[in-house]
Amino acid sequence: MSDSYNHVFKQSVNSFDSGLISGGSSGGEGALIGARGSIVGIGTDIGGSVRIPANLQGLYGLSPTTGRVTMDKSGRRSYIVPPVAGPLCHNLSTLETFMEALASSGKPWEYEAFAPPLPWRKELAAKPDRPLRIGYFFDDGLCRCQPPIEAAVKRAVNAMIAAGHDVFPWDSKAPETSHAEGNRLWLKGVLANGGKAYRAEAEKGGEPTIPGMLTGELEDELDGDQGIEVIAAPSTINQINSGT
Repeated sequence: MSDSYNHVFKQSVNSFDSGLISGGSSGGEGALIGARGSIVGIGTDIGGSVRIPANLQGLYGLSPTTGRVTMDKSGRRSYIVPPVAGPLCHNLSTLETFMEALASSGKPWEYEAFAPPLPWRKELAAKPDRPLRIGYFFDDGLCRCQPPIEAAVKRAVNAMIAAGHDVFPWDSKAPETSHAEGNRLWLKGVLANGGKAYRAEAEKGGEPTIPGMLTGELEDELDGDQGIEVIAAPSTINQINSGT
């Protein structure tokens, strides 16, 4: 969920204002970093759980490629939508330093089966030798961003135009670029377990479930064939069937 609450410690609150939430699901980590309790922290993300706390605490957060930041449970993954781990920190240089150090010194691919064996390629962030083509939007067809976020996007757009880049409004409602369809696929994927694992953990400890948790009901559960039929786009299914 996009909040952080449990029955033991109750509500995780915002580092700026204890009357507000810290976001989630990595909201405790976000609040700790936001309160400068540490230089950098690691959150986990499957639908915004690094990005939401970063936004609510005024932090830099990165939801990287799957496997880029190692997770200990790599051998037991069974997700249609795989989770990722990523840093939360106060500035871009800390984020870059963390990612570079992890990839070069830690070599996560030596103990993480899903980690790409690639160093942190800082040169890819160098000033491009040609204008970039960048799309932006304020409304993804499901909801419109809040006015402060819209103002921030507009400032970024103006800065990119001033830097000579080709910036254009992205049509998030067109059939070929539909965010609503992407959201439908994401929900089908994250609810595919039907909430069984979540309910089993709650029952194991004799705890009630938490209202608002996006876990799914029995009617959401998918078997393997349904997962391919419902999640995959028709073009993807055709590629699978043709062996491509």
